[in-house]
Amino acid sequence: FPSHDTTAATLGITPNIAIKALAPTLVLPQTMELDKWMQASPQVENLKYLIKAAEWRIVSSQNQLWPSLSASLGSNYEFANGSNGNGVSTTTTGLTGTFPLYTFGRLENSVYYAKLSAEILRWTLESLQRQTLILLKKSYFTALNSIDSDRVQNEFVKAAELRSEIAQAQYTTGPYRDWE
Repeated sequence: FPSHDTTAATLGITPNIAIKALAPTLVLPQTMELDKWMQASPQVENLKYLIKAAEWRIVSSQNQLWPSLSASLGSNYEFANGSNGNGVSTTTTGLTGTFPLYTFGRLENSVYYAKLSAEILRWTLESLQRQTLILLKKSYFTALNSIDSDRVQNEFVKAAELRSEIAQAQYTTGPYRDWE
């Protein structure tokens, strides 16, 4: 029988093949800044601005409950029919006030619903912050598990390479080296 090296050469196979597989490694920060990452979320920032707008709607609704005042000042000058310049000048002033008397609860309801919508947005923000925090933690720990799995796989590949080198050395120096 021909030797293994002769058979490998006949088949065009190089008997001493070394395979090295190196995968890129992922590095995570040492400290998790989840609160900072959560606050920087676009959805969280959007809800914060919606809450501010709802608070302004509350103020606007409450302002409708108060009486409104308006003042006016006017001046009018009329020329006389002659050229002597004797004209008549009149000045008018006015102050107008309106008080919402019979609104049938419409204004009070608008304040109530403005406050309610702001409170709903606050609850939504808290819920979104919790969901975002959970998602960030899940993603972070998934990445950590992936890094650990990658490390284990790299150790497995190194062990397989070492076993291959030992087997090759035993084969080339052992009693089965020449089968002829």
